Amino acid sequence: MAPFSYSGAMSHDPPIIAFSVCRKPGGMKKDTLDNIEENGEMVIHIMSEWFVNAANLTCSNFPPEQDEMKTAGLTPIPSVSVLPPRCEESAVQMECKLHSKQDIKNAAGKVTATLILAEVVMWHIHEDVYDDNSGQGPTTVKHDNLHVISRLGGNTYGTTTYVYDLPRPDRPKTGRKV
Repeated sequence: MAPFSYSGAMSHDPPIIAFSVCRKPGGMKKDTLDNIEENGEMVIHIMSEWFVNAANLTCSNFPPEQDEMKTAGLTPIPSVSVLPPRCEESAVQMECKLHSKQDIKNAAGKVTATLILAEVVMWHIHEDVYDDNSGQGPTTVKHDNLHVISRLGGNTYGTTTYVYDLPRPDRPKTGRKV
């Protein structure tokens, strides 16, 4: 459940989310990575303003047997396609299966992080942030209702307060314009 600084969408077909799990001091793996390696499944959540403080609590160093979601006062709910639970407070929940992973080594050859590529196999989007565009186009998320929070590194977080569309220039039928 812990917020990750190093993350983003990498593909839409299949939908792939990438994030990096850094090692603990001393080189130990974090519980997140241990859990993914154990069962190949995870749930990725979009963090919103209304539960950012609780989500931040899940960053603490808990013993592996402690449920960080419950400790932070968040509500675990069953997933449909994967074993790990979802967080009810999150308006966008992505059930994922491990697509691939890559250890990242520093100049000394020591593994300092693992890059995870997670394939989204089930989406859950709360009706308050879901926009079907009255069936007249692609479904989207109502950004003004989602109040997205991103972890920017360390203790720094940011908000997305202004979203706009910028159409791409036309592309020739034979490929992209250069």
